[in-house]
Amino acid sequence: EDNEAAARPIADQERMAKALAQRGMTMGVFVASMPKWAKSRPLLGANDDADREGFLADIRASIAVAKRLNATRMTVVTGFMDPKLPVEIQTARVIDVMRRAGDIVAPHGIAMVMEPLNTRTNHPGVYMQTIAQGYAVARGANSPAVKILADLYHEQIQSGNLIPTLDSCWNEIGYLQFGDNPGRNEPMTGEINYAAIVRWLRGRRYAGVIGMEHGNSVAGRAGEDRLVAAYRAIDAA
Repeated sequence: EDNEAAARPIADQERMAKALAQRGMTMGVFVASMPKWAKSRPLLGANDDADREGFLADIRASIAVAKRLNATRMTVVTGFMDPKLPVEIQTARVIDVMRRAGDIVAPHGIAMVMEPLNTRTNHPGVYMQTIAQGYAVARGANSPAVKILADLYHEQIQSGNLIPTLDSCWNEIGYLQFGDNPGRNEPMTGEINYAAIVRWLRGRRYAGVIGMEHGNSVAGRAGEDRLVAAYRAIDAA
């Protein structure tokens, strides 16, 4: 994974792809359209089309990045809430723009994965806050290129009930990310039962990438060793 990959020089993207291929590794996600966090933009559900058109331009540009990286999944953040408009109107517009984006991306064999973000700890004001909300948008867009990124750190904070939610929304989930809560560090440092989640994923025969979008609870080499041990433990449980 590299959230910033689209902003890196083309030569760096090509070096990344080569390094991954040499190691037999698969590229995870990068962010296809980076939000302007400090400005609380884009507003994909707003009355003005400008943010939607800018978003679609970013999606078009991201296809070349995905191909250079041999990536099949791109992260999408569906922007921020417009406090002046009913959420139902915004949802309809987000569905519309994601359907249009899906039409752009689908012919290339790539999927966008919309990431719900928690508002309690990290991202107040964002539009998409839960996997269930992402499910509604994905079903409405009705595109093989519009799926959900299930970041379980965010979902645990916002909603909990992780395995039943994954089960209900599984057909629209295109990517997973781990990170424990509190602290957003490696599994077994917080309250999430990742061993149970891994068993459930194995039962679903999930064979895709699991993104490690978290920090290490201990610095340096000791922290790296602890991280590897944690993933081995939840895989063996």
